[in-house]
Amino acid sequence: MGVNISQFPPIDESSLVSTGVITSCPIYSVNSCVCKLASFKETTIIQYKKSNSKLPDKLTSSATFKAFMGTEFSQEKLIEHALQVKQLSHPSIIRVVSTAISPKISSLFLVSEPSLPSQNVFSGLTKDEFLMGIYSILQAIDFLHIKAHISHNNIDASSVFVDSRKKWKLGLFEFSCTFNELSQHRLEAVEFIESASHGYDIYCFSRMVIELISVFAFDISDLKTVLERSGLHESPKQRPSAAQLLKHSIFKTPFSHIVSFLSEYVLKSDAERFKFFDEFPKLAKEISEEVLCSSIVPFILMPSVFTDFPAKSLVRHLLTPFKEGSSIGLVSEAAFARLMVPQISRLFRCHELTTRMLLLKHFQAYACFMGRETLKTIVLPEVCLITFTIYFTRHKTHTSVFSN
Repeated sequence: MGVNISQFPPIDESSLVSTGVITSCPIYSVNSCVCKLASFKETTIIQYKKSNSKLPDKLTSSATFKAFMGTEFSQEKLIEHALQVKQLSHPSIIRVVSTAISPKISSLFLVSEPSLPSQNVFSGLTKDEFLMGIYSILQAIDFLHIKAHISHNNIDASSVFVDSRKKWKLGLFEFSCTFNELSQHRLEAVEFIESASHGYDIYCFSRMVIELISVFAFDISDLKTVLERSGLHESPKQRPSAAQLLKHSIFKTPFSHIVSFLSEYVLKSDAERFKFFDEFPKLAKEISEEVLCSSIVPFILMPSVFTDFPAKSLVRHLLTPFKEGSSIGLVSEAAFARLMVPQISRLFRCHELTTRMLLLKHFQAYACFMGRETLKTIVLPEVCLITFTIYFTRHKTHTSVFSN
């Protein structure tokens, strides 16, 4: 079924600010943008823009495109597949909330959750962050293959996005298709075998990871060897599935376990959550303070985790700097002042009562590290506001009771 993009609401391109080119080819380019309009606040705009109006809408002789799309490539087909991501719901797939077009219908816009192209944020990437990133992409591939029966067909660093919590997410579905569609095409560049329909995505994933390992010079020889020997195997049947790669021992580190658990927190039972938070202080000791504060703490400070009852035992550790000889605290005083205080300061701006009460309950433990200016300009106004809110709420309830 075709897609008529003229039915989508228009967006003024002059309101867009580019944050980088994601990918481009003679037919179209994909750009990452943010929009200055208030209605698009806290979103990312992914722009598919037609690159050359002189080229025909359909290409029938390109071996490259035939490898992906069968016997022809069309702009309409690209749009139809690009929009497929709207129907896919998974934590490791970029979430698209709406679509729009340019007034001249030369561009399609996907309005997504806040994110950046991976190449914009690769600077300073740690080994643990890299491993959790590719683990997230493997989870997305596994979901596509097992649940959605879809082949992505375009897995590359350019198809990876990173959200505000540094989680890697798979995007750019313009070349995707169902396994049934894939099996109906005569792919010249990629041999299709029905029992190994995962083969092409695994090949592309393996190639991407091997290239990135070389770029960042990470010492991940075990995984690299598996991908070189099996992931890039000439026979699709010999390539491991995403589910098999997810079981690799390299993904069983404390960091991987913590981030994976927190990424799927809403799916965990209370019993699993209590067990996780009881074990957390011990696991955290095996992770550097820098990585712990930059990649794990933001997950825990989310209201859905921070205020959850099973997390109660961890909050005290989280908001108390570690002192020699003490059993409380996760990071040293120096690291706490440098890495934790900015996050706690931002959390004071969260107008959620339970969050604020927890911050105030442990205030004495960290107040001296916050600095006079932070206390004066952020903490004090917010504490006054919460005091007024509590007083107003109780006064209103008291008045309501006696008026009845």
